[in-house]
Amino acid sequence: MTTLAGVQGNGWSVIGADSRVIDDGAIVDLPKNAGKIFRKSGYILAVAGDFRTAQIMQHSFAFPKPPTDGSIDALDKFFTTELIPVWKAEYEDIGYTPDKDIGNTILVSLSSTIYAIGDDWTWARDKRNIYAAGSGAAYAIGALSAYGVPKTADEAVAQIKAAIKIASQYDHNTSEPAIIYTQES
Repeated sequence: MTTLAGVQGNGWSVIGADSRVIDDGAIVDLPKNAGKIFRKSGYILAVAGDFRTAQIMQHSFAFPKPPTDGSIDALDKFFTTELIPVWKAEYEDIGYTPDKDIGNTILVSLSSTIYAIGDDWTWARDKRNIYAAGSGAAYAIGALSAYGVPKTADEAVAQIKAAIKIASQYDHNTSEPAIIYTQES
């Protein structure tokens, strides 16, 4: 599967992903911008699970413009009433049905706020401001928790890189290098 890790700070967010995909026994090490994490239209997305999801979102989906009011309430409402319904409609329009056996978790950063979206289209924000998903998530979240709260985006980048390295040592579905994107408001 994969390992995703994210940290949200005051006015910034950082999301990283490992660079390995395993499908039917084939191991593929992905280059930057051709994989499970990407930046598009002011969003950062990282996908754990069905890899087709990332390809659709990166190459087919037209992301809606976020609200000008960047408050948490406005972003929550936007995710619930605009982004997710349009996202679901995109899947229907191209005839894509997510693989329920694999499932998906998608980390999305918008306006430096991270949302974790499940394959049932629910979203969550973590009050600890740390996130992880995929088969190496337990290792990554443990590492991020042990490091403590980073004060800067640069510290978060270093912690995420280290967390994915740790996950790659224990989860055969995870491999370095980590691909990391930062977003600042």
